[in-house]
Amino acid sequence: MQKIKKILFSTKITSFLFLLLALSMAIATFIEKIYSTDVSKIFIYESTWFEVIIFLIIINLIGNIWKYKLWSYRKLPLFIFHFSFIFIFIGGIFSRYFSLEGTMSIREGEINGKILSSKNYIKLKINQGSNTRFYHDPYIFSSFHNGYQGGFFFKKNPLKVKVIDYIPCAKIFLSKDNTEEKVIKIVSTNQKGRTEHFVKNGEIINVNGIIFSFNREIPFGIIIFEKNHRLYIKSSFSGKSINMINRKINFFSKKVDHLLKIRHLYQIKINRNHEIMQWVIPEGVVKGKLKYVKSCDHEEENNKLSAITAKISFQNQSKIVTFLGGKNTTNMSPPLFFNDYKISIGYGSIFFNLPFFIKLKKFKLENYPGSEFPSTFISHVTLIDKNNKKNYFIYMNHVLNYKGFRFFQSGYDPDGKGTHFSVNNDYLGTYFSYMGYLLMSIGMFFTLFWKGTRFNDLKKKLKYLSYKNYSILFIGFYFLSSIQNSVFSQIQEFKKIPLENVSDAIHIPKKHGDNFGRLLVQDQKGRIKPINTIAIELLRKIHKKDSIGNLDANQWFISIHQDNIFWTKIPFIKVDKKGGHEFLNKVKANRQYYVSLMDLYFIDSKNSKLKFLLQEDYEQAFSKNPFQRNEYDKAILNLSERVGIMHEIFQGKYIRIFPIPHDVNQTWSSWVSNSSNKLNPLGLSMFNNYLKSLLFSQNEKNWNIADKEIQKIRLYQIQHAKPILPSENKIDVEIIYNKLNIFYVLSFLYAFFGVIVLIHSFLTIFLEKKYMYFFSKIFISILFVLFILNFFGLISRWYISGHAPWTNGYESAIFISWCLIGISFLFYKNQFVSGITALISSILLMVAHYGNVMDPEITNLVPVLKSHWLIIHVATITSSYGFFLTGAFLGFLVLILFILKICFRNYSEMIYIHIKKLTIINEICLTIGLFLLSIGTFLGSVWANNSWGRYWSWDPKETWALISIMIYAFVLHMRLIPYLRNIFIFNFSSILSVSSILMTYFGVNYYLSGLHSYAKGDPISIPYWVYYSLLVLLIVSILSYYSFKFHKKIKYINKQ
Repeated sequence: MQKIKKILFSTKITSFLFLLLALSMAIATFIEKIYSTDVSKIFIYESTWFEVIIFLIIINLIGNIWKYKLWSYRKLPLFIFHFSFIFIFIGGIFSRYFSLEGTMSIREGEINGKILSSKNYIKLKINQGSNTRFYHDPYIFSSFHNGYQGGFFFKKNPLKVKVIDYIPCAKIFLSKDNTEEKVIKIVSTNQKGRTEHFVKNGEIINVNGIIFSFNREIPFGIIIFEKNHRLYIKSSFSGKSINMINRKINFFSKKVDHLLKIRHLYQIKINRNHEIMQWVIPEGVVKGKLKYVKSCDHEEENNKLSAITAKISFQNQSKIVTFLGGKNTTNMSPPLFFNDYKISIGYGSIFFNLPFFIKLKKFKLENYPGSEFPSTFISHVTLIDKNNKKNYFIYMNHVLNYKGFRFFQSGYDPDGKGTHFSVNNDYLGTYFSYMGYLLMSIGMFFTLFWKGTRFNDLKKKLKYLSYKNYSILFIGFYFLSSIQNSVFSQIQEFKKIPLENVSDAIHIPKKHGDNFGRLLVQDQKGRIKPINTIAIELLRKIHKKDSIGNLDANQWFISIHQDNIFWTKIPFIKVDKKGGHEFLNKVKANRQYYVSLMDLYFIDSKNSKLKFLLQEDYEQAFSKNPFQRNEYDKAILNLSERVGIMHEIFQGKYIRIFPIPHDVNQTWSSWVSNSSNKLNPLGLSMFNNYLKSLLFSQNEKNWNIADKEIQKIRLYQIQHAKPILPSENKIDVEIIYNKLNIFYVLSFLYAFFGVIVLIHSFLTIFLEKKYMYFFSKIFISILFVLFILNFFGLISRWYISGHAPWTNGYESAIFISWCLIGISFLFYKNQFVSGITALISSILLMVAHYGNVMDPEITNLVPVLKSHWLIIHVATITSSYGFFLTGAFLGFLVLILFILKICFRNYSEMIYIHIKKLTIINEICLTIGLFLLSIGTFLGSVWANNSWGRYWSWDPKETWALISIMIYAFVLHMRLIPYLRNIFIFNFSSILSVSSILMTYFGVNYYLSGLHSYAKGDPISIPYWVYYSLLVLLIVSILSYYSFKFHKKIKYINKQ
């Protein structure tokens, strides 16, 4: 018994279970990406062994609470924190086994009292006379999990079901090898495109809502039948048939026999709204056998149904049936007859009855002005419970909660006349989980200030070590100096790329350009912003700079609209030098890696038309999987995108400056209408007048003429779109924000002063001069000024966009960079932390501004992000990343110090004091980071419960956040495991564990998929510098480990 107790309550077992759980969840996210969500649920999330691991963790957690007596007064915050996980796990059990989740779709004016289950079931319907009974058994089918066997009883008679074949995303196929059946093929269309259907002799099918039969009488629908070896049609609808060759039209009446015409397009009106259904019989009667074949690589692709073949045994008889089933499917197979019993089988969702009804009075959809991007959508509903009626509004982040059922706005019909709700009933699961979140937050908060906790001990040790004076090596100074020189050389290289003879040919004053830049434009996503913004965005994408020589973005934008032919000759389109010599030679790139548009086209000798030089290469590169594209392919795709932007500029796609009068959606256009590509006469006239005024102003050298035309356009905007125009203050702030480009500048300033602070830290220790401390205060003050500038940049972006600036990868990067500098002030007495956090901020900002990984464009929010939870949840999560990154870099610095310790033995003791001090700061950072990540993750669960109807859904983003929590919990508890209790392993682990944060922050967005699709980016290959960094880490770790072992050996000898 004692052995079992020792094993179950062992810290080693706890650590092993934490890592095993984290590894299992990580594997599950990739299984979901490669195969499907169902496969990840079958083998991991909903598997017995996974639940056993979680159960053992709970038992182990309780055992360790008892083992370490965490309920004592000194450890009370730790007791509350660890005890909270028990509540969270219990909440998970209730949600897993006792919750109800489904959807409700309802049209305007309709009443609905049922929800469609999210889970899939094997469904049976057994009928004998007036006695009917339904059975359902939850089951998840996949290519790896399809051996279902089930037993049921009906009137004490056993019924067995065995699935013998499963074909995912099935497509019906007519095999002519076997000619045992007569079949007619029907081709029709619906909202998803072309559909093919087959009807066998004597059977009926549903084709896009209309019943068809072949040689079988039906009361309503379309009957196709044979008569005297010819095909006839009898329809419940009137319509017409069109000869596809000569376009001749013949009309037919309803309920009258007509000769069926092969390969004629049939059209019928199916309702009072004059909706047309059309279909074709391409071949007539064909003899063959219908089979199902797999039609996709990914099982969840296009939400196609699966073909399931089952053997049903009842009353000493066995029959085989093939039927279609899948998610949200309620259909059953045609009945099988066993004597006087009728049995139907199906697979998919089932309906649950609600104790009340919902009526949709009206659905309201609002798009962002002039776009198809939804801003908000609201369902006006009436809840009917017996004789009680009450009106409610349901919209994103605003739920209807009644009798334990919560209704969440999840979508709508394409015509805007119907709505979709997610419905959830999980009172106990939510209650226990929320209680756990609350206890966790209380425990974390008091841990930071309670006497007797590990965190309090760390603060005392750090305070003690801060009083000691010690020095570091000159080699560190040399190492950091080389970094500084490298940064300066990169800055100088960046300034070497001029464009000759362009500014001399463009005679547009900057003052006029600034005036034009203040004009407002509507982008394709509906945001109203200054032309200055869109000009800079486009120039950055094409030229990779904010200006061309002496020309700013405003002047360039005016000029390219005034004379596009001129700009086709100018080599200002940036190409990627990583594409290789073959690519650079092919596009005729100059030494600065620029090409002109004319260089990229040639006259095709076959048809004497212009042809894109890279057309074939583009098609080949585009067809490849993103992970299989080489540098040549990426260079082709990037250049093609820039060429596409140039063409869109010439077509007026980016100068939508003319509001369409009385437009319901407040759409703006250029001289071309957005939807029809027809000329907009008024826009054409006004913009043409402006272009003419440019010529007059250039000739007369009087720019008042052109300024007056700009004023006319500005007044036109005020007249027709005043309610949606941003204020003058907001325009001023956005233009200043654009000109300062503050985060780009900060990326270099942080690098420069970060290196200076680190060098100064080494010198202060080495020289120990009083005036060095004066300079220390100066540098820290400068970093504080940069911190304030970063803050004002964030506030400006918040003011411009109207929402918190951490909604995408770029915004989270600039926010984390600010948090990192803030972290340095928590440890301002240690100059190394200030220098390291400044360098990390610099790296993060450089990643955000270079390459195509992040887009700095300010965009409108998707509806789900319009919530106060955005500010709380995302800010908490992303700030934790700053602490983890700091910890990782501190860990790397400690490894370097271990190497220096053995190289410079005279300074061994002083270096070791540094190691201990930085290790303590590292542990403090990881502890705070873990607290913030845990709170942020569970705050996100609360938000998800309000937005999506469930607080946990194993979405890859939230799963990887939980993985990171498990990994860092393990790292912080390694000190309780004897053979892992040393400084080297802790610091090395703090470096490795940051990979989980990078996966959560970057990897999920670019390599996985899920509910956080609004943050998703295009898949990218792993940069080469990542591999080089790993190689450096490996070398440093090996050298550091041997140094650590040598240090322990010397220490042991000295003790002897």
